[in-house]
Amino acid sequence: MNTRRTAFLALFLLLSMMVWGAEGEGHGFNWTGFLGKVFNSTVLFGGLIYLMRKPLIRLLSDQSRNVRVEIEDRRESIQASSGDYQSLKKRLESLEAEIAEITRQAEENGKRERTRIEAEGQAEAERIAKLTEEEIRNRVDAAVRRLKARVAEMAIQRFREDIQDQLDSDRHRRIMEKNIEISGDVIARK
Repeated sequence: MNTRRTAFLALFLLLSMMVWGAEGEGHGFNWTGFLGKVFNSTVLFGGLIYLMRKPLIRLLSDQSRNVRVEIEDRRESIQASSGDYQSLKKRLESLEAEIAEITRQAEENGKRERTRIEAEGQAEAERIAKLTEEEIRNRVDAAVRRLKARVAEMAIQRFREDIQDQLDSDRHRRIMEKNIEISGDVIARK
């Protein structure tokens, strides 16, 4: 209400000045034209304020409400971000301990695996050594058998050659008779 009183008071003063100015028209300043322009401006702006007051108040109220909502949203977002920051900070602090634990476990697993691989390697080396010894033994035995067979073959060959050199028809006949005689004894036993 104070604004209306002030506006009416200003309007009254302007009208009074218009009247007072009309009495002393000889000074060179046109008070009537000036006051008319002031009056027109006051009426124009007063009417605009009167007509635009409710939509302007509504617009400013809506913007104020939107700003409050946005501020509240940002406050909630900051609080959520702060919570996320705190949880991430705790997670980062715990990560160092987790990394140390993972490293320790990896080292232990590596040592166990190395021990296992070394044991398997040792067992495999022993197995290969045994297989190699057995293979060598088998090859030596095979070579000895071949050598014995060859020696026996050579001995038989030599014996044959010696017998052929020493065998004449008389000896040949006696050996044949002796073999027939032995064969007859063997047949008779059955």
